[in-house]
Amino acid sequence: MAKQLNWAEKFYLFTYNVLLFVMHFIALIDISQERWKGTFNYSHHHQFVVICTVLQFGDVLHAKLGLTSTHIPTAILQIVGRLLVLVTAKSSSSLYTVPTSFFLLVAYLSIECIRYPYYALKIFKYDSIAVSWLRYNAWIVFYPIGFICEAATFFNALTDHYQTGAMLWKKPFGLPINFDFSILAAIALFFTFPIIVNTLLKHMVNQRNAKNRAIAKKIR
Repeated sequence: MAKQLNWAEKFYLFTYNVLLFVMHFIALIDISQERWKGTFNYSHHHQFVVICTVLQFGDVLHAKLGLTSTHIPTAILQIVGRLLVLVTAKSSSSLYTVPTSFFLLVAYLSIECIRYPYYALKIFKYDSIAVSWLRYNAWIVFYPIGFICEAATFFNALTDHYQTGAMLWKKPFGLPINFDFSILAAIALFFTFPIIVNTLLKHMVNQRNAKNRAIAKKIR
């Protein structure tokens, strides 16, 4: 439960949320322009999107300090997961120009361009029905797109690494066999990815149901 905020805390949180919105919006416009021109290349945007994503750990810090009511485990899971996907996409040059890399960034950036304005308005207890509805319903479109693109990114990157031997550890500790980390990573993702997806979807469904009930009461 978030505490009652003073004006200094409100100003700080408002500035933080507006800044994060602007950064994600700039990145979204940038990749859209490149896509329109036919020059999209993931590597051009990787560093800036990673910076935007790392700054989202501020949400975790704010919740830890009692400034917001963000669900910390879910926030950490989502941020760390996205960073892993972004780094994975960067590790394979064959993914730089494929459609899945573009739509992956669109999904990530679009959802944050909706989320941070909602948080900024919420600080001053301004409840816009349109913004609230988007915040708790837009994920129905963007999350599945993101999950599909994440799965494709992992599959294609690990396939590339397996074929090139980029993650191969030859005869570790003098053993007569080679150890391929890409196989281990693929096995780990096969079992953990569905669990992560299910956890995030359940969290969003619960939030959506609660918020939609509140919006319905307000409209009445």
